[in-house]
Amino acid sequence: MNDMKQQVTYPQLSQKSDKGMLVAWHKEVGQPVTAGEVLYEVETEKAVHQIESLYSGILAEVLKEEGEELTNGDILALIEEVVS
Repeated sequence: MNDMKQQVTYPQLSQKSDKGMLVAWHKEVGQPVTAGEVLYEVETEKAVHQIESLYSGILAEVLKEEGEELTNGDILALIEEVVS
């Protein structure tokens, strides 16, 4: 079995804004995550966006907390992909 950790990064949501605020995590460390399900919410100047996970695995580590300001490319968390 080989374990890999994928970085969850803050995506560019619009061409005019590169910042947002982390509103809420939908998963806790240790919980399974499926690609395509909502992982967290971000508030920008215009709206609150639900961001889906790009990876399936286990939420291994959270690096940004709710209420923190984010910039495009920030690493928010790590998802451990379990490959057998």
